[in-house]
Amino acid sequence: MVSIPLEGYDSSYPQYLYDFTTGDKTDKKYSKQDYAKLVYHDTRSYRLYTFDHTSIRSRYLKKFSRGDLPYSLHIKSMLVEFDGGGGALISSSSNFAVRDRIKLEHMDIVEGGADYIQPAQRFFDDLVLNSVLFET
Repeated sequence: MVSIPLEGYDSSYPQYLYDFTTGDKTDKKYSKQDYAKLVYHDTRSYRLYTFDHTSIRSRYLKKFSRGDLPYSLHIKSMLVEFDGGGGALISSSSNFAVRDRIKLEHMDIVEGGADYIQPAQRFFDDLVLNSVLFET
């Protein structure tokens, strides 16, 4: 998994988290950064890399990140490799961010053989090569 560093997540406006199925809410309020810390520090079953690219923008443009630094990783894609060969490419309009308002999201899933997956694998390998392993 590759994501932005924790400093890129919004640490302001903590809110309760709700389970939309049961209506239950958490005992305390969490900011997006608080929740990201929980996910980042529970990396026993996966490797987490951070992509430390920062965006440089004019001070006249509308602020797009309320984190401490304007990190940017605009791909929201996954590569799933099947045990029998081949796999699926997944691309989504969602930020997968806890606390984001519910809105219309789109997700495309395209399955293919090994020859289809290989170029995507090179892309994700390069992304990891240019990222930093997150160590808890």
